[in-house]
Amino acid sequence: MHFKNEQARTQSLTAQEKIAGIFPELTAGRVIDAEFLTADRSRAVGFMGLPYEAPVCSHMLGEYEISDYLDSAESSHLFWMEGDKLHHMTEQGEADIPQDIAARILEVKDR
Repeated sequence: MHFKNEQARTQSLTAQEKIAGIFPELTAGRVIDAEFLTADRSRAVGFMGLPYEAPVCSHMLGEYEISDYLDSAESSHLFWMEGDKLHHMTEQGEADIPQDIAARILEVKDR
C-alpha cells in the first residue's frame, strides 16, 4: 500500500485546473470558481460567468438539494451564466437542469 501526503498549499491539481481541462473550449480566459466533489479529485464542479471571483461552488455544495443533484451524476459539472440563463454542462454534454435546482443555484449565486 502506498500513501501520498499532500497539503492544501502544495496541491498537484486544483479544482479550477480540473474543470478547465475537462471543458477547455468553454473556460478559456474566463473566471472560474470550482471545488472538488470527491476526495480522490476525480470529479469537480465549476461555475463561471460572473465578472469577479466568488465562492459560488462552496456555497452550492452547502445546499443539500444542489449537492444531492451533483452527486446523482458520476461526472464533473460546469455551470455558467449567459445573460439571465443558467447553463449546465457535464462530461457527457449539455444537461437540462431541473427548475427547482436551477432556482436554488441562482439563489446561491446572488448571495
